[in-house]
Amino acid sequence: MLSVSENLTKKISKVTHPETVLILDFDDGVGPFSNAATCTLDVAFNLILATQSQITKDFDTTIESNLGKIYIKKYALPQLGNGDLKLEQNKYLANVLTSDAGVVDSNCGIYDVQGVNENDAKVGSYLSCDGVSQM
Repeated sequence: MLSVSENLTKKISKVTHPETVLILDFDDGVGPFSNAATCTLDVAFNLILATQSQITKDFDTTIESNLGKIYIKKYALPQLGNGDLKLEQNKYLANVLTSDAGVVDSNCGIYDVQGVNENDAKVGSYLSCDGVSQM
């Protein structure tokens, strides 16, 4: 279960509608939302706001959250550790993804790609600490 903090939930709800689906994308170069795999052995995740038609077969399972079902790559689940997950904004306004084991990603991006052409899925709006800005 992923628990998204109240302040992030408010920001996300400003740009969602009934057709919005959520994706927790392991940024490993696989799928339309991943720019490229990092060569630093870094664990990086992004929360993607998309439409049903933008979900590819790469996102083959879901996890539950206080925002509803979130699609994810099944092979990425071990990266999340065991137990409950939390996505919260820290005092430096970074979105921190944690599990019972500790910090999973100290700077989890949140991107709105709803309505973006599938060839340009890596281009969208980044939900910044104070609203929405271009990626």
